Amino acid sequence: MKTALGPETPNYFIGEAARYLRAPYSTVYAWSIGRVGASASPALIVLADPNTPLLSFSNLVELHVIQAMRKCHNLSTQTIRKGITYLGRKLGVKRPLLDQEMLTNGKDLLIERLGQLVNISSNGQMHLREAIESSLARVERDDSGLYSRMFPFTRPGRDDPKLVTLNPYVCSGRPCVVGTRLPTNVIASRHRAGDGIMFLADDYSIDVEKIEEAIRYESRIAA
Repeated sequence: MKTALGPETPNYFIGEAARYLRAPYSTVYAWSIGRVGASASPALIVLADPNTPLLSFSNLVELHVIQAMRKCHNLSTQTIRKGITYLGRKLGVKRPLLDQEMLTNGKDLLIERLGQLVNISSNGQMHLREAIESSLARVERDDSGLYSRMFPFTRPGRDDPKLVTLNPYVCSGRPCVVGTRLPTNVIASRHRAGDGIMFLADDYSIDVEKIEEAIRYESRIAA
């Protein structure tokens, strides 16, 4: 079993990352590794370790933000790459989506650049801002400034509760019920086997809402 030692430890297979983000495998592969052949294109992110195809938790956070941009206006990979490259030059960093400046001035620069590239209206830019801000609001940093916890989107709407979390220091970085070391897939597996929600909540001494959200999350990533 792989053991996550920190945000930059290579720890996730691409298929795992795709499931946790609820994105197509081929899309996450292209963003992470790149494409070859007639439609060749480089990756959007820099792997924590170029010698392994495994993704780090920080890579997962980058993909989480990219997915928000992609879904908001169906932006092409090429457009997003140009925006990220532009942001990296402006901030003077190699991985701009992980930089502290992304929380403030960085997202303004990125939104402006993307708007110029695809002629997004002012109203469209507002929705793009909301998408980026909502994705950034679901990740937290540790005292050293590294992203150390992420709350994946669990519902189609914008009011997702933060009841499921991924933390590189907890359960090898796999999705867990917030405030516990209880993997969501364990709850979902027991529920599929016949254990009721109230029974599981009592058995683990946690709120029913957390049990329900764990099942909902696992149901969506399994779809």
